[in-house]
Amino acid sequence: MSSNQSTSVSIAEAIFRSLAKLYIKIKKPIVVAVAGSVGKTSTKLFIAKLLETEKYISYMDDSYNSGIGLYLSIFRQKIPTKLNSVPAWIAPFFKSISQFFKKNPEIIVIEYGIDHIGDMDTFIKFLVPDIAVLTAVCPEHMEFLKTIDIVGEEETRILFAAKKFGIVNNIDVDAKYTKDIETKIYTYGDKKSNAHYSIKEWTKNGAIASFNIDGMTINNIKIKIISEPLIRQLAGAMLLAKLMGISEESISASAQRIEPAASRMKLFEAVNDATVIDDTTNFSPLAGIEALKSLKRIPAKRRIAVLGNMHELGEYADQGFADVAVYFEKDIDILVLVGELSAEKFGPFAKDYGFIKDKNLYYFNDSVSAGIFLRDELVKRDDVVLVKGPFGGYYLEEVVKKLLKNPTDSKKLTRQSDFWINKKQEHFGKSFNQ
Repeated sequence: MSSNQSTSVSIAEAIFRSLAKLYIKIKKPIVVAVAGSVGKTSTKLFIAKLLETEKYISYMDDSYNSGIGLYLSIFRQKIPTKLNSVPAWIAPFFKSISQFFKKNPEIIVIEYGIDHIGDMDTFIKFLVPDIAVLTAVCPEHMEFLKTIDIVGEEETRILFAAKKFGIVNNIDVDAKYTKDIETKIYTYGDKKSNAHYSIKEWTKNGAIASFNIDGMTINNIKIKIISEPLIRQLAGAMLLAKLMGISEESISASAQRIEPAASRMKLFEAVNDATVIDDTTNFSPLAGIEALKSLKRIPAKRRIAVLGNMHELGEYADQGFADVAVYFEKDIDILVLVGELSAEKFGPFAKDYGFIKDKNLYYFNDSVSAGIFLRDELVKRDDVVLVKGPFGGYYLEEVVKKLLKNPTDSKKLTRQSDFWINKKQEHFGKSFNQ
């Protein structure tokens, strides 16, 4: 980043932070903040879709959860493509100002994403939530956060701060992290919690599930979600909706319409009458394990797992890769490893489980080359392909894009704005458009 760009962003960040604080002070909406190691954006969108059936709410349909993105999300504005261009900031500035003269939202739903110790305190200082939702505590950004106990301590700060109450995933958040919280806490996940679920049947397009939401029972509804952790997050979102007065009819109907957020275990029709699962926004060990579990449940002729690097694990890296690799055994027919770290860490495990290079184990340095190979050489009728990648660097969503049966579906993938397309065009060169 150039010094000019840094200066421009710093000035914009200060301006939009002040505007956002003033907006909340004047409009006085109920603020719902979602935090957690994984599942934040999906849970935020689930909550928003359930609440907007009967409430006037505001939310950002993207994972803007820190810095300038967080402040812009209060006004539902996107980050400009040219960050160091002063004119590029003029439009979002005036659009944000115009929000002061529009109808007051009853509820604003935002998300907080931490990378370092102290980030959550910074978010809370910016905006104290009325209601806090904690989705999970698991290894994340471990090169900075170091231990899982530090992650738990940092993530749960949002619950201590909540003015009204908190909602916690009691399967993916150890109770030791919440035992001293005085704020009223509701839980979701298992049968001992305020909201839980049971899955009757897995299908190629989702699941048939029943929910018990704080005494309200919704039986055998078809949902468009193939990942059990996301179904669990849906149960938590349904709990929040019920606590905020949304009717059973609206909750049930919305739950059946809801789809995963962009590139979070989202299903697409692929070339050659295959199916591709796009899960390319995050690759933590827990997310990788659950993605492979989901792949194994889907009816398929062959199951292909395309795995990128897992970054930011620090000293936990070896254990994290080993934990994911356990799920290579059984019901995975082909492995495609993208990136040096993926090859280095996953490769030996793959060979131990009987995968053979250039037969059912393939290595690629970049996602575009991997996508072209999968599209032109590998994927066949009735295959199901899981593409699992990290947020940055290798852009595994471009593997998904190469495999899409309907090119217009590319708009539903992550990182498809002009900013990201330009960046990836420079990164990959001519092969990007092949």
